[in-house]
Amino acid sequence: MPSKPLRHGWRRYFSLASQALYEAASAVSAPEGANATILVDEESYSFDESGRIQHVSHVIYKVLTQKGAEGWDYLSVSWEPWHEARPLIRARVIAPDFSVHELDPNTITEAPARGGDYKTYSDGKRLRAPFPAIAPGVVVEAEYTERETEPLFAPGMWGESSLGRNEFQWSTAAQFSMRRPR
Repeated sequence: MPSKPLRHGWRRYFSLASQALYEAASAVSAPEGANATILVDEESYSFDESGRIQHVSHVIYKVLTQKGAEGWDYLSVSWEPWHEARPLIRARVIAPDFSVHELDPNTITEAPARGGDYKTYSDGKRLRAPFPAIAPGVVVEAEYTERETEPLFAPGMWGESSLGRNEFQWSTAAQFSMRRPR
């Protein structure tokens, strides 16, 4: 089970000492054949008085195998510049010796976000952030923040978010905060 400090909210996670976070993630047992174990998988949504949304996704997981290292080695986030700000991404990778490898913002790439239909035109973009020092045994802490500059529909947002991952996990939490117009 996660240690007490992890239950006080995701905003404190990046402030936890690398050794404490590594030990908490290592205490999570995994079923046979798992490539990674997820310690934390949280989503937070808040809406301002104009109906614009801010979405924060935060995950902490431990990579168990080489296949896990190859499949859990980056974060990808899409956005549409006509109504959203460029997402913010931060991450750190903690090695078994508790050394910390921070995501270098210069390694984040930006490209057009294309769907399956090459004749669909959009201003959609995708960021891809490769995590440093990925290998079996590391713990990854990653977070991205999406923020609307204009609501897609006034008031509010339409979209989808998948809760959970394909790998073993303990729980997923979502938080929604809304403010009423004055």
